[in-house]
Amino acid sequence: MLGRDIKVGDFVIACAYGNDLGVYSIVRLTPKMVRVKKLKSQYDRPLYPAQTVKITDEKELTMLLLKEEI
Repeated sequence: MLGRDIKVGDFVIACAYGNDLGVYSIVRLTPKMVRVKKLKSQYDRPLYPAQTVKITDEKELTMLLLKEEI
């Protein structure tokens, strides 16, 4: 989404589990989908790339992780 390239290890904001908006890491890329894993979880799940927004600012990522609101 927003035309940003994603790769394995990038952090994204996504709504993967119902209404659970959170910070996820990219685990694996497939031709159609990406596999994401919530930071405090051991399970991953597939999402379409359009359902994710890449976090590009390291300061923003740090603040999101510290606040743990997302």
